Amino acid sequence: MGRILAMNKMLSSSISGRHFRPAIFFAAAAALLPSALVLAPPCQGHAPQTVTKPAAAAPPQKSLAMRLAAMEAALEKKRLAAGVPGAVLVIVQDDKVIYLKGLGLRDVAQQKPVTPDTLFAIGSSSKAFTAASVLLSQDDGKLSLEDSPKKVLPYFKLQDPEADAKITIRDLMCHDSGLPRVDLAWISGVLTREEGIRLLSDVKPTAPFRKKFQYQNLMFS
Repeated sequence: MGRILAMNKMLSSSISGRHFRPAIFFAAAAALLPSALVLAPPCQGHAPQTVTKPAAAAPPQKSLAMRLAAMEAALEKKRLAAGVPGAVLVIVQDDKVIYLKGLGLRDVAQQKPVTPDTLFAIGSSSKAFTAASVLLSQDDGKLSLEDSPKKVLPYFKLQDPEADAKITIRDLMCHDSGLPRVDLAWISGVLTREEGIRLLSDVKPTAPFRKKFQYQNLMFS
């Protein structure tokens, strides 16, 4: 600041004494300019401008059809790599089926393709559906997990007297009846559901009732 005042005084003396030299004046002005820019506040109504770089353009969104096609291609690649003869791809969005297509063959020998109507064995995934339906029925007051299966299936009977008298729907789903697997009796599809359940009375238990977990498919039939 002292330097600025001294130069200002020198300039005033030079101008009043008629010794004004343009070169000296502009040199002094150039020396003062940086300080003036630092000290001077911005003018009212003219805020400092900041230069912003334009945002990078977002990549174009793929259409739904393109995304579904990509999912199908990825699944088909996995199917072929795993040696799976056939599969069905279904995509549900907001409770609405938006994509349904069969992939591969349902019959390799006869080269019959998979269609959306092809039936697949889903194994024990159906046990989750069965258990869910039982619990929903309990919520509706239609049955209880503590009910005997005889309440709805009077022909249900087990060889072990204790198990036959005490078994409940809960026991059926917990696999603790004491009976072993008898899958060959039902997997052929020859027996009806009732015939399979009646067969349980001929199956000899291999564990005490409610003492051991033993997987039993017929209990879910």
